[in-house]
Amino acid sequence: KQRYTGQDGDNAWKNTLEYEFRVGERFQGVLEVTHEVEGSESEFGHFEPGFKYVLKHDRRKAYIFTLGAQVGVPLNSGAEWELLPYLAYGKILNDQWTFQGSGRLKLSLEDSDHSSAEFAGIVHWVHTDWPRRVFPALEMIAEVPFERGTGPGRKDAVQFSALPQVRIGLNKRGHVALNAGVEVPLNDRDRYDWRAYLYLIWDFADGGFFEGW
Repeated sequence: KQRYTGQDGDNAWKNTLEYEFRVGERFQGVLEVTHEVEGSESEFGHFEPGFKYVLKHDRRKAYIFTLGAQVGVPLNSGAEWELLPYLAYGKILNDQWTFQGSGRLKLSLEDSDHSSAEFAGIVHWVHTDWPRRVFPALEMIAEVPFERGTGPGRKDAVQFSALPQVRIGLNKRGHVALNAGVEVPLNDRDRYDWRAYLYLIWDFADGGFFEGW
């Protein structure tokens, strides 16, 4: 994953390498490491091991509930220990539309003022069964900071942003894809001007990277 943030001062890059693997029928392990670049500074951010667990899955009604958590282990002196628990929901609405939603706590274990709650929902338009196509989506994000501050720089109680995006299927099998999007703040616009995202997705359980092209 790559995230580029346009902001006052030096713009910033955040790179994330994520690996997910199944453990039995309901568990899934997660390993992430982040690297950040801002101006002339370049350093690793966090190592984030974690898990996902399927609480409920109904094939007939086409929905799934998942519980998960990750621990943010700081990899530089400026980073803090973090705990990231979350609940996620997925639903196939009909033949062309799917919905995913999540609620997550971003808890600093060193300074609670740096903590927040985040709620997100995304709708995907799956307009064809052919994997090598462009599939648009719209994600809405609401973040609730635990500490808003005071004075002119006081944060809004809820910080909203919109993230239109597309998934681009790269091969015929559909297990290799690109996801690209742009996030725009809808309020509290001093946070950043905009953010661009680019993900390379490889579902290796469905085949090797060079298979199915």
